Amino acid sequence: MTTPLLVLVFAGGAVAIWVAGVALSKTTSALDSRLGLGEELGGLLLLAVAGSLPEVAITVSAAVEGHLDIAAGNLIGGIAVQTMVLVVCDIASGRERPLTFLVGALTPVLEGMLVVLVISAVLMGSLLEPSTAIGGVVSPASIAIVALWLVGIYVINRVRKSPRWSVSMPGARPGRRHRRESHSEKPHPFAALSTLQIAAIFVGACAVTLVGRGRARDERERARGPRRHQRRHLRRHRARDGDGPARDQLRDRSGPARRQRARDGRHLWRQRVPGLPVPSC
Repeated sequence: MTTPLLVLVFAGGAVAIWVAGVALSKTTSALDSRLGLGEELGGLLLLAVAGSLPEVAITVSAAVEGHLDIAAGNLIGGIAVQTMVLVVCDIASGRERPLTFLVGALTPVLEGMLVVLVISAVLMGSLLEPSTAIGGVVSPASIAIVALWLVGIYVINRVRKSPRWSVSMPGARPGRRHRRESHSEKPHPFAALSTLQIAAIFVGACAVTLVGRGRARDERERARGPRRHQRRHLRRHRARDGDGPARDQLRDRSGPARRQRARDGRHLWRQRVPGLPVPSC
């Protein structure tokens, strides 16, 4: 695939992911009101899972292949990037109050604490020995992560309904109406649709984000693959036809040369360790 076509595919995928992300946000808001989840819990359950589907796919594939460091790094790196996006939005908003003040609730504080607890469990679990696995299959850290997540969701849902966690805005003056109350609310773009139709749009947007990012990653790897193969073939061709260090390096990488180095290493090791027989060749 040529470079202009790759750029065109990348641009089309980026536009599709952007449109799907906007649809995810709007459908999540509609499902929150229809199902009675609330904005905080709905964002934590629906939008977070749907927006993280590509990262979840990468993390699961890395964990299945045994690359736990890559899986943990991808998980923590994704959270760090999303947190930086909030910081940039807070700086670019230009308001006198931060975004946390505009929320007007303490449930985001609990959500942040839940994220910190889950990440701490991931980091501590990566330091456990393989012998600590339950039945030789499941790590205690995995059970702790699932338990923390479920308990955290339950606590956040209970706190959201409790009046003790309601917050009064300290910046509001007595007698002055809230700024959002002075404007009429705009109708939701999906208000005329049924819950099943909204759920179908939500699932379709999830599929677009997952397939779009996976397609972009495959095209990038496919573009890198031929170049790597061409460079490797060119180095071998030059080393085979030429003389000097390149040819010697190719000869050193051959199978007989590696086996000879292994025999030499075993010979030296047996000479250093007393009591072991020294081979004659």
